[in-house]
Amino acid sequence: MGRPRHPGLAFFSRVHYVTLLPLVGPIFCDGR
Repeated sequence: MGRPRHPGLAFFSRVHYVTLLPLVGPIFCDGR
C-alpha cells in the first residue's frame, strides 16, 4: 500500500487500517 502524502489521509487510512485489521484479517486467512 502506498503512503498518502496528506497528513489527513494518512491519519484517516491509519485509523481504518487499525479498525478494519481484526475484521479483514480472518477473512484473508480463510480466503487463503
